[in-house]
Amino acid sequence: MRMPSHPNAHKPRVGGPGSRRLLWVSAVLAIVCGGLIWNLVFDLWLGQVERQYLWEQARYELGLGRRVSLKGMMNQAVRDAAWIASAWTLLVVSSIIGAAFFGYREGRRALRDSAASHASHSKGKD
Repeated sequence: MRMPSHPNAHKPRVGGPGSRRLLWVSAVLAIVCGGLIWNLVFDLWLGQVERQYLWEQARYELGLGRRVSLKGMMNQAVRDAAWIASAWTLLVVSSIIGAAFFGYREGRRALRDSAASHASHSKGKD
C-alpha cells in the first residue's frame, strides 16, 4: 500500500491563497487602469474643447460666427469631461473586476469538479 506524502493528498485544495491573491492583483490593476483611463479621457476631452474654441474664435474674427467665451466653454467642458471620464472608467474597471471574479469562480468550480472526479475514480483503489 502506497502512503500519501500529505495527509490530505487525495483532496486537492479548492481555491487557496494564490486564487485570492489573483483577485487582489486584479483589483490593483483595475484601480491603476482606472486612474490612467480617467486622466486620459479627461485630458482628451479638454483638448478637443480647446481646439473647438480656437475654431469658433477664428470664425468670429472672420465675421462668420458669434463671439465665444473661453471661460464659459472650459467651465462646461470640465463638467462634461468629468462625467464622460468617470463613465469610461467605470466601464473598464467593472469589466476588469467582473472578469477577475468570473475567473476566480470558474477556477474554484473546476478545482471542485476535478476533486470530485478524482475522488470518484480513486474509490476502491487501495
